[in-house]
Amino acid sequence: MTTVVLSHDTWTKIRQQIDADYGRAVAMVSWKLQETLGFTVRHHCGHNVWKKRFEDDIRLDFVNKDALTFFQLKYL
Repeated sequence: MTTVVLSHDTWTKIRQQIDADYGRAVAMVSWKLQETLGFTVRHHCGHNVWKKRFEDDIRLDFVNKDALTFFQLKYL
């Protein structure tokens, strides 16, 4: 599984594009998002011990490299 880390602002813009392309139901229901685009979304919030700072970001967990490549070409 591959993970992409995004800021909240970046995720908001991408989510608006997903809503326009696939409809709101896809982005709001996790299994539909995974079925359609090949990733799940999680909100990560916590202290990073190695960087010694607090992190609050969005992480996208991709099920395979094909889904990651498609996402990068279309949305990043």
